[in-house]
Amino acid sequence: MSGIILARPQEQRRDRFANLVLLRRLASYTGVLSANKVAAVVVAVAITLASDNRLVAGLALLPALVGTVLDVVALRVTQGTPRGRLLRRYEKHLATREGHPQLNLPALVECFGAVVMVAAAAWAVTDLPTIVRITYVGVATGYVAAVCCSIFDDNAWYNPAVRAPQWQEVDRVLCGVQACAVVLLLTWWAPWGEAERIGLIAIAACGFLVPLRAGATQLLVSDLEPLVEAERQRGTRLVIEETSRELLPILAEISQLSADLVPDLGPAAERVHRLAESALSGIADIPNQVAHSARQDGGQSLRVVADRLVTLGRAAGRELSVTLPAGPELAPDDRQLASQAMRDLAGNAISARANRIYVELRRVGPRLVIIVADDGRPIPSGAWKSPGSSSAALEAKLAARGGALSAENGALNKVVMATWVGTS
Repeated sequence: MSGIILARPQEQRRDRFANLVLLRRLASYTGVLSANKVAAVVVAVAITLASDNRLVAGLALLPALVGTVLDVVALRVTQGTPRGRLLRRYEKHLATREGHPQLNLPALVECFGAVVMVAAAAWAVTDLPTIVRITYVGVATGYVAAVCCSIFDDNAWYNPAVRAPQWQEVDRVLCGVQACAVVLLLTWWAPWGEAERIGLIAIAACGFLVPLRAGATQLLVSDLEPLVEAERQRGTRLVIEETSRELLPILAEISQLSADLVPDLGPAAERVHRLAESALSGIADIPNQVAHSARQDGGQSLRVVADRLVTLGRAAGRELSVTLPAGPELAPDDRQLASQAMRDLAGNAISARANRIYVELRRVGPRLVIIVADDGRPIPSGAWKSPGSSSAALEAKLAARGGALSAENGALNKVVMATWVGTS
């Protein structure tokens, strides 16, 4: 599982969607980890009080106790409005660390406390029975694992605004080895029998749960994005279809009635007729508006763009198909320009009431060509590419890349072509 994480570049793993998923999960997940830490500290305190060396063992347990208290207080501070200057400063400190691979105050204290707790379990309560000491080591190891999970499995590692040094990425994968090594190095030379040392190895191996947990989180966020995209397209299609089905018949009837009443009611009926026709035109143009307003993202796959266009075409009752070239994805700049051209030109075809729309992206030598053919209304001369239109903006971007935007009206169909020189 650790290999999966290391094999993924952080640019692929860190994205806005993954960060939002982790933010939504962070409160409940942090609460579970805090509960585990509190339970570990409670058991450790009970064992410490049973020892004759309770003073030394208690001092060794103090950092973990303080760190856990700070962690619990942090949960309350971040979930409400803190009262008091000290708590407000504490909240400000936590906010500056949230979403960044920098340890906040509770994590720093807990890291130190975890190390000292393991040492106390091996060296400070030697007067207690061996089974109790082994239990203490197990509790301390669980505390170490909880602290590591809170550090290496939160939204800081999925924040798209952060690019952590590579050594932190490696450290995230090797955290299980580190946790295991810390436990063994601190406990191995304490007074144990041979059987107890075998138990120490088994307990220390629990540290490998940390990278397993982090790997599970990675699989979670990587599998959710395609599902969310599918639901997004389904929701878009449903809204457009339901809006058209509910409003178009009513508006069409209003338009017809108002047209019939124009001779009797005059300007009032004519105005109602114009408003109804405008509403009908606006509803029919919804897919075009959705296509033009879609978010431009250089990292977005053209296959996703194609699927969304097909969804909009179906929602509008059009037969729309998209053909993409085989081979690797385009460079980010080319991908973003291709996305805009496909969305704008296909949206214009939908708006022109075309029934069949064909979109194709081709590579022709160093140039990239997008062809949109449809059977919609011809493009009127002088109205296309007017200043301020989406076509004019697209043509300006194509011209900056050595390209052009052209159209050819035929007897039964029209063809629009966008060309530019691809990034080498």
